[in-house]
Amino acid sequence: MLFGSVIREKMYIYDREFIQDINAGNIEWRNENFERTNSHMGKILDGAQKQLS
Repeated sequence: MLFGSVIREKMYIYDREFIQDINAGNIEWRNENFERTNSHMGKILDGAQKQLS
């Protein structure tokens, strides 16, 4: 399963910045805590499980 990371409002896939916004909605995005987020701001999705810090 392909997933990307959202760190400081930037999207990354395979440790490279994902600049294009094409198909970003088809990729599952995670933040530093591995919580499911949206692709643009890294906000936790409604219903996503939060991890303990």
